[in-house]
Amino acid sequence: MKHREIDATITEFTKGWDKEYIEYLKTSDAGWWLIPRYSTTGDEMLRLIEKANDQGISIRITPKLDFYEVSAHKRVCIGVYEEMTTIQTNKLPSGVALVYLKSKGVDIDQYLDDTV
Repeated sequence: MKHREIDATITEFTKGWDKEYIEYLKTSDAGWWLIPRYSTTGDEMLRLIEKANDQGISIRITPKLDFYEVSAHKRVCIGVYEEMTTIQTNKLPSGVALVYLKSKGVDIDQYLDDTV
């Protein structure tokens, strides 16, 4: 269920839905279907990368030998980026989701054990 909690938190930033509405969606099984699966599917992960870019955050993925390095960079001006955070992961969609949340100031420590 941690992945869906991550997705719900991301939805606050990407869709502009307030916390009360998201909590309402989480109370019914049908409501969960409205929340994108950013942390578990490749398609939604790519959409999250696009949305982050629209918000001035560049998410970069660097493949290593047996893991991925995922980092978020804030656009300072055209062509100039400042690194905000980096994590190493074996699970790419959840790694991208967590880097996005951390770049938005969300404490991701509670999600690191199971999802990365």
